[in-house]
Amino acid sequence: MASRLPPYTLSIAPGCRGLQCRLSAIGRDSCHAAQTPREFSCQCSRDRHKMHSTVASAPRASHAEVRDVLQPIRSSLLFLVLCTLISPVFAASLRDRIGPHPTPPFTDESAGFSVPFQYFEHHLYVTVSVNGQAGLSFLVDTGTSANILDLTVSRQLGIPVEKITRARDLGLGGGKVSIAGAQHVDVRLDHHLIADTLAIVDLHALASDMRHPIDGILGYPLLRRFVTGINFETSQITLWPAKSFRYHGGGEIMALSRKGNVPTIPITVATVTQLTRNARVEVDTGSDATLLLYPQYAHRAHLDNSFLKMKSGQAYGLGGLFPVRPGVLGSMTMGNIMVVRFIAFLMQTKPLVTRRDVCGVIGTSVLGSYRRVIFDVPRNRIIFELPPAIPPLRQASNAPPPGPSL
Repeated sequence: MASRLPPYTLSIAPGCRGLQCRLSAIGRDSCHAAQTPREFSCQCSRDRHKMHSTVASAPRASHAEVRDVLQPIRSSLLFLVLCTLISPVFAASLRDRIGPHPTPPFTDESAGFSVPFQYFEHHLYVTVSVNGQAGLSFLVDTGTSANILDLTVSRQLGIPVEKITRARDLGLGGGKVSIAGAQHVDVRLDHHLIADTLAIVDLHALASDMRHPIDGILGYPLLRRFVTGINFETSQITLWPAKSFRYHGGGEIMALSRKGNVPTIPITVATVTQLTRNARVEVDTGSDATLLLYPQYAHRAHLDNSFLKMKSGQAYGLGGLFPVRPGVLGSMTMGNIMVVRFIAFLMQTKPLVTRRDVCGVIGTSVLGSYRRVIFDVPRNRIIFELPPAIPPLRQASNAPPPGPSL
């Protein structure tokens, strides 16, 4: 699922570990260390019309004390673009049509390899070669349940595809999308074979909306085959063979489930009035949202009232336009981290692509605030690593809450 949000900053303050940091969710250009010994600040040149949120450690959410920080944003900037590219139903039917495919070989089972990625407007792009054609730009989208090649690129490369069909349940929106499948394709990252089966979709409109070339998309099949680490500090993606991967770091480890061939985690959301609800959301590198909620869940959880004060906007998907509405939520807790007073988005229409028991999506506005995120799908876990070398922060469990921070 691909999405785009206006720029804003996101902070993490893991108080239970004696650490505090502030990172920008806009990017890492023009970054510097703050003068105060208790804060690391990243201010970026593209920080117009910021909206602010604070993330605090919450091993026990009822005892956590966090700062409320919110700067209003202009409703005219609230334009959210969302695109769910392949539905679980279609992914299953695609596999049935093109048949089972062998696991791509990996030449060195003892170590992984790393490739750089470009982080453009909160989206990750890597350079891929397909059938010997190098220099193709692929979006890394963990919310997409298949690997995809652009229809025009497939024709340029002479890749034979099955009959193109029209699928209405392919993406968000009300229209139909043309799609086909191709097998026996040689897809490589840094000379390593990573896939041999692709869905074929016309990505021209998506590339235009994202303002970046998109020759294809690497989705959930990459996570299923490799343990995948995304290092936002070094702008590198590392792939490890699943059998040989061992983790020895000190990151936050959370249980990861697979719902409809996308990774999901449990979270807890609360309104400003402290109405608390549990939810399961997709972990989606193709979306830059902090949190997007599906309308069925929001209505059932009585969260609708949190999205009544701001104007609706138009979003788009492969299936066409649909309305979304922003709103302020009191908090979102994932593991030992709590996001406080942040802008979330609510879909105004029922999405055509739904995963059972999945309530919404979190994107790179949260993920990009970590040093590294490791998707260990074979072991049903995800690992969040905070930035290193952050000065100690005094415990403030009995201290009065600090004033607003801008």
